[in-house]
Amino acid sequence: MLEKDVSSLIDVLERERDCYKELLNLARQEQQIVLSDNIDDLSSVVKTVEKTVVISCDLEKERLQFLDSISENPKISHKAQALSELAAKQGLPSSQKLGNLQEEISKILSELSDVNRSNAELIQRNLHYVDFLFSLLDVEDQTYQETGEKKIAGSKLFDQRI
Repeated sequence: MLEKDVSSLIDVLERERDCYKELLNLARQEQQIVLSDNIDDLSSVVKTVEKTVVISCDLEKERLQFLDSISENPKISHKAQALSELAAKQGLPSSQKLGNLQEEISKILSELSDVNRSNAELIQRNLHYVDFLFSLLDVEDQTYQETGEKKIAGSKLFDQRI
């Protein structure tokens, strides 16, 4: 029974790893889209990311259920709280595969975090640039009256900032 649960856990982890790889590829696509200023494509990528995140959450719940089931097995002396603990258990023929999946998933998630951080910085820079451009367009037109005092004529292009 334990080996069957571990095998099912490995299946879930492989699907979860594939899901994270997809999220990483989508994050890289987002980065290229932001760099190329192609906003139309960004919308479709964001929708795909949202769907993939939902799938990822479902797989994570499934993974946690299998870990709970495995940790309640009498062959395991104490409750396994992490995949690394389960992989380290002696006598499980698939422990190396679990360890490899853990490493792979950790590496993918770390890389995904880096790409997401970079994307956030790029988007923030673009927002600052857009804000800067709007501030240039919204400069008040200053002229001088015949008496030498400044006359403020108002905004050049916009009456009100939104």
